[in-house]
Amino acid sequence: MNMDPRHLCYLATVVECGTLHAAASALGLTQPALTRTMQILEARAGVALFDRSGRRSRPTPAGLELAALGRSI
Repeated sequence: MNMDPRHLCYLATVVECGTLHAAASALGLTQPALTRTMQILEARAGVALFDRSGRRSRPTPAGLELAALGRSI
């Protein structure tokens, strides 16, 4: 599993901010760029990082675990 540590930090910010839009703003990125980064991270991890049912995306247990790694970086 080849993951960019920066992507893990981005994931931690998404989890902390609660939305991709707010996280992108905090990180100085566009929301589409951050969405693509999260898609890349999901593909590399091989698991869903967000539960996308309903209007909001909520982190899955795997997403929370990787976000914790991102916070520790």
